Amino acid sequence: KDRGWAWTQAIVGCPTKHLVLVGSPDIWEVLKDLLHRLGIEHELVKCERLQPLHVEKEPCLIEDAKPGDAFVVFSRKDVFFYQEMLAKRGLSTAIIYGALGPEVRRSEAQRFRSGEAKVLIATDAIGMGLNLPISRIVFTTAEKYDGTEVAPIDPSLVKQIAGRAGRYGHFDEGYVTAVESGALSYIRH
Repeated sequence: KDRGWAWTQAIVGCPTKHLVLVGSPDIWEVLKDLLHRLGIEHELVKCERLQPLHVEKEPCLIEDAKPGDAFVVFSRKDVFFYQEMLAKRGLSTAIIYGALGPEVRRSEAQRFRSGEAKVLIATDAIGMGLNLPISRIVFTTAEKYDGTEVAPIDPSLVKQIAGRAGRYGHFDEGYVTAVESGALSYIRH
């Protein structure tokens, strides 16, 4: 419901001979039906994750934060709250959220990539194609304001964000956790 119009517009209105769509397998049934209705030839290529991804058994407290972690928040207020808390532990942070300008976002991503910033604090903006050397995703909540109400994070968004952990070529595996047990239980489910 959030991006369906963009996918439809790209498929129906894109003046190209070859279009590659990359996304979650969850979209395939809807996409396949649309392609059939439009009479568009298509090929499905499935890719497997190159590194294992594990959901940790225990929550991650701020005291447990370590270099390579990415704390995922869902408000700008929480970005700055976690930045302050991690700074008190002596960890330098980079921050990424949707309202940052592209140059600032690139600069913050580079600070994290280079190791200058040890921990990343980001909104779900990191799920949108930023490839960063994240070893562990730490969800600070399992709820998000969706424009009308605070609701559980959509499972596809959980997967998209969690999938940022364990960057191939940087780590042998990735980890996902949350700062409190209720959120961790939701994330695991």
